[in-house]
Amino acid sequence: MDKPITDKQTNYIISLVTERANDLGISAERNSVIDFIGDAKLFTTRDASEMIEKLKAIIPSVKSSVTTSPLLDKLPAEIRALNVARCIVNKFGKECWLCGNRVETGSGLAYTFGDKGWTTIHADGECPQPKEGSRVHLLANAWISQNCPNTGYAYFALPSHTGNNDLDFYSLTPNRGGDMVLRRILGGQAFESCPVTSLTEAKRVIEKLQSMATEEIDAAQKSFADNLGRCFRCGRTLTDEVSRARGIGSDCAEKLEAELSVW
Repeated sequence: MDKPITDKQTNYIISLVTERANDLGISAERNSVIDFIGDAKLFTTRDASEMIEKLKAIIPSVKSSVTTSPLLDKLPAEIRALNVARCIVNKFGKECWLCGNRVETGSGLAYTFGDKGWTTIHADGECPQPKEGSRVHLLANAWISQNCPNTGYAYFALPSHTGNNDLDFYSLTPNRGGDMVLRRILGGQAFESCPVTSLTEAKRVIEKLQSMATEEIDAAQKSFADNLGRCFRCGRTLTDEVSRARGIGSDCAEKLEAELSVW
């Protein structure tokens, strides 16, 4: 089975398409480039390799003049992969194109492809926690969907990454479209949850789960139930001693038993 397209291939294709926008009959603006690549339906490394060879065969009629500004080194990697014409310190406060948080005047960068307008962004590594719905969040969701381990757990506890707490609590459940969504759970009476918007955090959690044996995953689920008093399948409060002892409510236990019997 072919492997899924890699980030490196995607960034390279974006660069090639941007350079050849005039020859491909599209605008060099990023949205047009992304739409063009999306229409090509590139899912595997083989698809990407074939597209790269086709694009390389097209000699771009017009090339962007790439600046040698030292600020280029401060751009995030996926932006550096493009033919940025100019990069300056941002003169206006705007939302960051990547994380969705505001970039105050003079505290970030602005780049352009020439006459296509300016895009404001934080310097590499300076984006705060990405906002829900931002580009970084969408990239995290896409990565989770492509790399989510095929297991039946929903709510689980992991050793705290920051050390601020003993444990971090998460849920991994499908949305209405069937894609898996990773959320961080805040314990306590409110039992609040928020989507994991950081690609770095998403990779850390999912890769940790992928490395765990079945018994370790079971223990992570049970730890969630023991510490928060909630079902490790649906997240609801466990209301009787039997349910609390096993970490899962009676209804969810029946559903889980039925699913396991199918296997």
